[in-house]
Amino acid sequence: MKSRSWVTIFGDTFDVPTHIQRIDISRSRTHGWQVRLGLWQYFSDNSPDGSGSARAFDEAVSELKRRMKTAEAPTGLRSEVNKNKSSDLPVGISGPTSRTRAGRASIQYYFQVTYPVAGDKPKNRSVYIATENTMTQEKYDSALAKAISIRDAGVRKMKSAANARMRLDAEK
Repeated sequence: MKSRSWVTIFGDTFDVPTHIQRIDISRSRTHGWQVRLGLWQYFSDNSPDGSGSARAFDEAVSELKRRMKTAEAPTGLRSEVNKNKSSDLPVGISGPTSRTRAGRASIQYYFQVTYPVAGDKPKNRSVYIATENTMTQEKYDSALAKAISIRDAGVRKMKSAANARMRLDAEK
């Protein structure tokens, strides 16, 4: 499990896993650990002097591991269309763009699909729609459906890999 070395707190030093944060608010005498995977949950030290910090930390780590075995792993993938996008196409799909291939007289239209790849840079793919002479609504809709399925397949693979990696981390 990824962790970061933490400064000494009340005499104890902790290797804090990702998704756990230390909460210390002196004015309200709040001291404890917070799990931030899914719904946030707070584990209090139950003492102003920090004597319960190790116990609270162990409870937070146990809860984090339990969640990691069942929750969806955060991927950072955008799920909603950016409000500044000028087309009404889904996330990861843009176009149509036009190209004129060498030796061809007519313009060809394509959608561009960007999809994530686990542990690598995102991939880009073009999906052919039609030429300017053969363009129909059916061809446009068919190419858009193909572009959406390519993006969805990439997202599913990415999420599956992220979940598998998180489940493996939970066992450590």
